[in-house]
Amino acid sequence: MNATDVLDLARKCFREQSWKPAFDCFRLADRHEALDATDLDRAARCAYLTGHDDECIRLLERAFAAHATDGSVDTAGESAFWLSFTLTMNRGETALAAGWLARAERLLTPAHRAEHDPVCAAHGLLILGPAIAMLMQGDAALALPALTEAHHIGLES
Repeated sequence: MNATDVLDLARKCFREQSWKPAFDCFRLADRHEALDATDLDRAARCAYLTGHDDECIRLLERAFAAHATDGSVDTAGESAFWLSFTLTMNRGETALAAGWLARAERLLTPAHRAEHDPVCAAHGLLILGPAIAMLMQGDAALALPALTEAHHIGLES
């Protein structure tokens, strides 16, 4: 099986939600040729869902960089959110997670975005990070406005 066949199989397994075979195939394909940004995100999701947190974090870091390099700031923001989420929820590394959220927020500033698209789904995701922290601290009333804002952004994006 050549590298293209392995990558095609990884994508097929991903679509079928066969997370472990997809993860194994993405890893193998990445050894032959670096995955593109979208496949890095897919591989990271597979890694997360199969308990490979370290690999998930490395893949999301690479996905963020690849999306940012491509000028895809929305998807870079999404990668950063999931990276922050994984660092917070699975490792308790809140300072590092906050750093990734700040990096994504800087990337999503108007200077980096198209004028016609000021708000995107990634903005909503970035609002969720602090809201989840508020919920984890037992302050649902403080989290509610942020969650409501994220919900509205999600409906509009």
